[in-house]
Amino acid sequence: MAGERRVGRRDPQRTFAEMQSALSALQRDASSSGVLRRTRLSQGGLVRSTFLAALAKARVRQMLLLDAKFHIEDDAVFNERLYRFLRSRKAKAPFSFAMVDMDFLHKLNRELGQHGADKKLELLVEKISGIAKRHRGFAGRCGGDEFKIFVPRRSSLLVAELRGALAELRAERISFSCGVAGSKGLKGLLPPQFVERLNEKVDAALINSKRLGRARVTVA
Repeated sequence: MAGERRVGRRDPQRTFAEMQSALSALQRDASSSGVLRRTRLSQGGLVRSTFLAALAKARVRQMLLLDAKFHIEDDAVFNERLYRFLRSRKAKAPFSFAMVDMDFLHKLNRELGQHGADKKLELLVEKISGIAKRHRGFAGRCGGDEFKIFVPRRSSLLVAELRGALAELRAERISFSCGVAGSKGLKGLLPPQFVERLNEKVDAALINSKRLGRARVTVA
């Protein structure tokens, strides 16, 4: 869910540099607030200063809400974007939502150690984020090894993408269970009610994937 942030794996050094830049902007704004008590800024200068400060604060907030380890948006940001989408005109067109749960993470931790298991999780995050980016959607981390993905496309496309990702990741000893739900467009229900039902559907489909042996994508 134009003008929205794209989701993807971020370079830690670049993120740190961006945060430094944003904080510098905030510091400059703090200094200028002291100047305001002594000198009068033009109306245009005051508006510009206020705008830049607000922009810097928003940027810092965005970076702080990224998952620190895997550089994917956290659950709160994902939900915020989902609600924003559902309140827009785009919600009248088909869209789909999925929950992905990595299989056997505890086993990978025992066999590869935490660092090795984290590397496997990084590959999964890259794959999920890539799917979201290709189809103008977004993804988020909602738990230790659980992720959500939303795309403004029919569920058949998301199912095909996720099954393709599952097949590719097997070469890396990575598998996941997944539940997918789709909609032809939002009508009648308010966004909070709709999100509740959507989560119930993907949860049920995810549980079915696990019951059927894991490493599969089940459609609600």
